[in-house]
Amino acid sequence: MGGLVASFSAPAILTRLGIGRTRVLAGIACVPAVALMPLAPVLPWFPALWLGVSAFGWAFLVVVISVAGAGIIPRIAVSRRLGAVTASSRLFTLGIMPVASLAGGALSAWIGVQPVLWIWALLAGASAVPIALSPMRTWTEFPAGSDSSVLPLAG
Repeated sequence: MGGLVASFSAPAILTRLGIGRTRVLAGIACVPAVALMPLAPVLPWFPALWLGVSAFGWAFLVVVISVAGAGIIPRIAVSRRLGAVTASSRLFTLGIMPVASLAGGALSAWIGVQPVLWIWALLAGASAVPIALSPMRTWTEFPAGSDSSVLPLAG
């Protein structure tokens, strides 16, 4: 449900905040969204409620971040390299998921589920750091001339 709601609300969020701020703020917001999981047993009401809120928030934020970044690669990659750049990007963003899942499971078996959930929360928030330190943080929209058809061809 979080992803579905985000797919409808992301354009308005992007219009209001811009690309850079949306990506940074959504990345930072991932920390409390994920932190609800290890906190669920000690929060008031039912733990399942907090797990649901966490899952909704995580899905919402992942989709908002994805929508905010969706047009970047086609605009900065050279047209004739777009397929290779897109494939490489997907390899590193989607290909790491099974590896991270296995590593998370092994780490959970070794140090416990709660510490791994806290590590996940911190890593999710750390995703905002590269954007916050880059020029992209100030983008309200794509920079002028950021279309692969007008960028010089590179090797």
